[in-house]
Amino acid sequence: MLYPEEPVTYCTHCDAEIPADHYWRGRGVITNVAGKEQRTPILYSQCPGCGHRYSVGLDGPRWHRALYTWLWKVRYPNLRAPDPKFGS
Repeated sequence: MLYPEEPVTYCTHCDAEIPADHYWRGRGVITNVAGKEQRTPILYSQCPGCGHRYSVGLDGPRWHRALYTWLWKVRYPNLRAPDPKFGS
């Protein structure tokens, strides 16, 4: 919970760290514990080596989602995927 973007920081496909300039933000829908759908911020990443994509959505209390939404806006300003230049 303290580091929700951890699953998108490392490419398990080619065993490499994914640099922060290959992250971008979006919105999506998750199903919460009560079974209701809710819109939530999603952080995406793409490995520059192999092109494999990862994503993680925020869930939990509203204050937690609000806090990390703000932090992700500061840390990861991109709203679009990087240009696909793999293997460079």
